[in-house]
Parts: sequence; C-alpha cells; structure tokens
Amino acid sequence: MTTNLYLLVPQSNLHVGAGSSNYGIIDNLVQRDAIDQYPNIHASSLKGALREFFEEALNLKTESNKIFGSADEGKGNCVFSEGHLLGLPVRSNKRPYFIATSPYVLKKFLSISEEFGYKLDEDLKKDFKALSSLPTKTEKPAVIASSVIPDLKIEDLTEFTYQNPPLSKIHTLLGTDIVLFSDEDFTYQCGDYALPVLARNHLENGISQNLWYEQVVPKMTRFYFTVDDYTPDTLFDTTLTSNTKLVQIGGNATVGYGRCKITNLNQLIK
Repeated sequence: MTTNLYLLVPQSNLHVGAGSSNYGIIDNLVQRDAIDQYPNIHASSLKGALREFFEEALNLKTESNKIFGSADEGKGNCVFSEGHLLGLPVRSNKRPYFIATSPYVLKKFLSISEEFGYKLDEDLKKDFKALSSLPTKTEKPAVIASSVIPDLKIEDLTEFTYQNPPLSKIHTLLGTDIVLFSDEDFTYQCGDYALPVLARNHLENGISQNLWYEQVVPKMTRFYFTVDDYTPDTLFDTTLTSNTKLVQIGGNATVGYGRCKITNLNQLIK
C-alpha cells in the first residue's frame, strides 16, 4: 500500500454543496468540516468527482473500476480522505491576493500527514513547524515578508506584524504572498458571511422566476487530501499525474465552477 498526498487548487470558484436545508439568507451553502467548520470537500464528493473524471474525461472505465470499485468487482483499491483546507485567498490593495492560513490549519496538516501514514519531506515539515509557531494577534496578522509593505491593506485590516522565517519549500504550496492569521481571525474569514456569495437568477422571457444566493469557495484556495493506493502499480497516482487536464469538482460546471488542478505533493516540491 502506498499513501500519497495531493494539493487541490480550484482554478475557478468552487461550490460543493452541503445539500442540507437552510433558512438563512444564503440559499446554497458549501460543505464544511464537522468539527472546525472550515470549508472542505467530503470524501464521497471528492471520490465521485474523481471517478467521473477517470471515466468521462479520460475514458478509462476498466481502470476506474479497479480504483473506485463497481457492483461486479466489489470495493475499490483506493481509500480517499476528505479535502482539508490549507489556505484561503484574501483580498489586498498591494497584491492580487494573499494566501491566508493559521497555526491551527498548519498544525492540522502536519497531524493528518503523520496520522494517515504519509512521509512528509523534512524541509517542508520544518517550514510548517516554523510558520505555525510564529506569534499571532487578533486583528493583527503576520505578513510573511522580508520588509514592510507600505500602506498595506488585507481585507479590512490595516495593522500587521512582519515575519521573515527561513522557509525553503512551503512557498510551492502557498505561493509567495502569505499571511498568517490568528485562529480566531481565520475562522471569521472562513465563515458564512466572509466567503463570497453570488446571486443566481432563472429568467423566463427576461423575467426573473427564481433568484437565489449561492456561497462559493474562491478560486486559488488550497485544499489537500490523501489517497491510500492498494494497487500494485499505484494505478490512481500514475494515471492522475500523467495528464494535465483539470478535474471538475462540485456543481455548476456549465457556468465554469469547480475546475481544479490536482498535484502530487512529491512532484510539487522536488
């Protein structure tokens, strides 16, 4: 058995619906972790999207049955975790965006990689430990930069600390513009009223028949997930990483939602 860890980055807005009744002002909510309530992608949704990708986009029905299982052949040979949140893009007046994360999120990544049997690169592990140990203050996040950025604004925040820890590989996951929020502030940024909400409308003869509001996870968000592959030739990883097509995840594909890039972490950092 081989365990691989993958980075999943939506290239367009993502809506993997929670599928539950909601009586708030947002009609369609995204999936969330049952404990910390951060946006995630449930394992069943992720597995279903990947199966459709293998069968429809790659036309690999036989391989798909081996990986994901079938009624005739029984259960599949791969075990999929849920897609966990690693970083969230936040708006800025000085950069197109920063990737926001928090000590809890970084420590969770280290914990999951260890508990799920993935051997993390030692330099990358040091980066995660260094970043997660930096001090954070409520409403005063830490910008990871070598010098002060004058008149910087991130979302509605204008006060920052500046940190420049020695990092070697984490930028390949989070990019060059990183901001470390306190756990409390990051939780707010992931909340229902901080994530983007888009108005959708059904028109008949130019007349609105149904207006609704849909929550999305913004493009360039960072998720990660693990796959335990019991096939002798690591069929899932070999097939997935040998093509460059984007994987469709979640709903509203006809309006461009859910186009995701998935990369094996080992390929990303080597």
